[in-house]
Amino acid sequence: MEAYFYASTFFIMPRIKLFDEKEVLTKAMNLFWKQGYSATSIQDLVSHLGINRASLYDTFGDKEKLFKKSFELYRKQSIDKVSELFEGQTNVKEGFSILFSGAINEAFLDKDRKGCFAVNNATELIPNNESCLDILSRNKENFEHLFYEYLKKGQEKGQLKECENLKSLASFLYVIYNGILVVSKLQTNKKRTNGFCKFSFVIIEVIKSLPKDSLLTSNILKNLPKAYLKFKICIDIYSHWLVGHLYTQSSKIP
Repeated sequence: MEAYFYASTFFIMPRIKLFDEKEVLTKAMNLFWKQGYSATSIQDLVSHLGINRASLYDTFGDKEKLFKKSFELYRKQSIDKVSELFEGQTNVKEGFSILFSGAINEAFLDKDRKGCFAVNNATELIPNNESCLDILSRNKENFEHLFYEYLKKGQEKGQLKECENLKSLASFLYVIYNGILVVSKLQTNKKRTNGFCKFSFVIIEVIKSLPKDSLLTSNILKNLPKAYLKFKICIDIYSHWLVGHLYTQSSKIP
């Protein structure tokens, strides 16, 4: 009696993803944005995203990798949004005014009052989490470059006076932009927040009116980027210091 054995051939079928990666990544971004990195657990992500742990790890990696991908999505969306706004506004001052007003409106419409995802992450993770420093630094640099190029175009059109510290001015405007979102988390009075924005433009006009070779002008603009790097407190504290400094030093300017 002969026995015949037939070898069975097994094909391993690739897993079919039953979810939209970008949609899930957007949900993860909003969860990290609302709760913070440390307060968000893997179980929180599994429950909120509606996928199992295996799918989460296979698609996005561990929690830190998912966080970085989430922030990268936020960063790209934010940059694209501001770029589109600037492209549609030829007047620089009007462009920044719309940007700041829009940030205030969005902040007050957000029932969760999440603030700025980038600033939230910076204050929570830096300097203890070095692995996240690079992506946060790149976000700051990209925004400052975008602001600088926009200011430069305005200057070329004669909308701004010549300024040797245009990059520092771009850094200052970025501080204000982030500060609006921080203050909006604490400030429930929309009118006062709008007043803060208008006041910021007054400060800029005062600085621009000072002589370019003024020691006061140089010191203020030179130290603006450092103010951002130490951005751990509410931006209106810095603004009050700046105004007070301008007031006390104004009598020394010829």
